[in-house]
Amino acid sequence: MKRLILLLIISCINIFSLVAQDTLSFSWSGNYEAILVPVTVKNSGKAYYMQFDLGSPVSMIYTNAALGITGDSMHNYPLQFHGYLFQPKAIPVKKMAESNIIGTIGTDLFKDKILVIDYPNRKLVFTNTLPATFNISMHPMYFQQGRILFPAKLFGKQGVLIFDTGSSAYSLITDSATAVQKSVANSSAISSRAQSWNQVLTSYTYPSNDSVTLAGKTIPLKKISWFSGVSQAQQEPMRKLGIMGMLGNYIFLERVVVMDLKKGLWGMVKAG
Repeated sequence: MKRLILLLIISCINIFSLVAQDTLSFSWSGNYEAILVPVTVKNSGKAYYMQFDLGSPVSMIYTNAALGITGDSMHNYPLQFHGYLFQPKAIPVKKMAESNIIGTIGTDLFKDKILVIDYPNRKLVFTNTLPATFNISMHPMYFQQGRILFPAKLFGKQGVLIFDTGSSAYSLITDSATAVQKSVANSSAISSRAQSWNQVLTSYTYPSNDSVTLAGKTIPLKKISWFSGVSQAQQEPMRKLGIMGMLGNYIFLERVVVMDLKKGLWGMVKAG
């Protein structure tokens, strides 16, 4: 099988005074629908991307006949992020409709790293240490089975929220009853179609005046969403574990989020 070396195009601008290979620039698909990292495929002049998805415990490549990506997995497949080489013994290949998005960057790439998402400047930074001058209060978080969970206080209750950068355009995703109850009175939902892998779901989003407390800071939700097609049987196990919902990127758009996945600590600071 043809082996392709993926070279990520990154910017030299670095707000954390780290070396250049630790920084990836990203762009948004549509209206904050997905975080995309540009990819240059060797011997191809086309523009390709990989989606940055912390909701996926495993990085993967999508089938693409034009690039020779077929089968169920690729072995010793090199993904080179500028100066950082990620080369798993086997990387899954997922069958998807062909497009210029040719893969997913999951949490396995960062499991032993400090990961910084600088939303205002559209930068991803991964490193082993932060500069001593970087002043941010760090708080406990959970990194379990490749999932990121933030302790939170939501609607007067303590629990945890899953952080999923793949749920990009949303602030908080919860169940339908909670979304309606915590929406602005007499407001109407905006519905939209959202694709979760090969499944198309419908989301319903309301304006909300409520807030959530995360890492010692109270942040306005601004909006709250729920998805059709998710059964009570699917939601109940999460409730029993104290999982109150899922956070997307929207709630952090004005902030820099820092996660030490190895130590289980995180923090955030509002930009500007």
